[in-house]
Amino acid sequence: MKKISFSFMALFFVIILSACGSEKAEADSKKETTASRVNGDDSGSRPYAKLDHANVDMALASDIKEKAKKVPYHRLGHTAEGTKIIIEGKAYPINMNNYKDNVGKDDQFKVRDRDGNEYIIKNEDLSYINTHQYKRVRLYGTYEGQEKEIKADPNKQTSTPPRSLPTITAYIIENKPRTAEEIAKDKAIKDRIQKDFKINSVIDEVSEAVHKQFGDKNTFNNEESIIGISYNKDNEISIKVFGRDNPSKNLIKKGMWKDIADTLADLKDHTDINNIAFNIVFPMKGKNGNTSNDIVMKASFDRDTLDQINRDNPPSDNIPNTADDYWEHPSFKKN
Repeated sequence: MKKISFSFMALFFVIILSACGSEKAEADSKKETTASRVNGDDSGSRPYAKLDHANVDMALASDIKEKAKKVPYHRLGHTAEGTKIIIEGKAYPINMNNYKDNVGKDDQFKVRDRDGNEYIIKNEDLSYINTHQYKRVRLYGTYEGQEKEIKADPNKQTSTPPRSLPTITAYIIENKPRTAEEIAKDKAIKDRIQKDFKINSVIDEVSEAVHKQFGDKNTFNNEESIIGISYNKDNEISIKVFGRDNPSKNLIKKGMWKDIADTLADLKDHTDINNIAFNIVFPMKGKNGNTSNDIVMKASFDRDTLDQINRDNPPSDNIPNTADDYWEHPSFKKN
């Protein structure tokens, strides 16, 4: 009877241990599955996998927000993992493949602070999943060390390898309206970009017209004919260019007049030009026998004068009388 009881008890303990082992194995399996989702092992072609929001601890999030502090970017390398920190900046997609998506779509994105420093953000804030990209945010989370950023195409060889960036697990993410200072700064940047674009566009068009008449290369050393073109805030263009060589002094001068007149005809209707000034350069030999590239002709034309120029019959032989201001080198007046 004792033998039977002992066998029964042994079997009972085996069943109990087996059940515990099964529960532990199932728990480990669930834990491993969750870790796989967090680490991106089952993410397929996505750059990052979704996190397991079921395990978000709201009490932890509240504690992090209460205790989080700002840490300078350059100090993060010396910061212990798990440190509660605050990050502020603009949210960006993890790469430009999903730049049209909401940044929370794959639960990971980047934040760039006002100094241009970037962070990889792992989102644990459920309320953030529909926030649109490029918004200014403040997030509270824990520092997780450094991770390599994901490139748009990991198989594509580029000259810039992926960088290691500070990685933050964010538990609370708040949208923050732009400050008056940020709005003014963004407007100033936008205005400067538009201004630079306008300046470059006008200079490109003027350069094309000057090359068309004066040639792409000068006739002395076969280098660039245009020495410089400037465009100021009053919409005034200044052109410094080599004149063409010709068999005689008279033909050289008249050739310069013709090139000026034809350039004016091409640019007369340009609405972003109020004045055009030409400075024509030509190699001149001095008394000591040395040659230098000197300005030999100046001519400027304001908007009223430009409006009166006949595009089909520009004043090629009458530039001195057409220009609002005109000057030529004294040598041109000599026979």
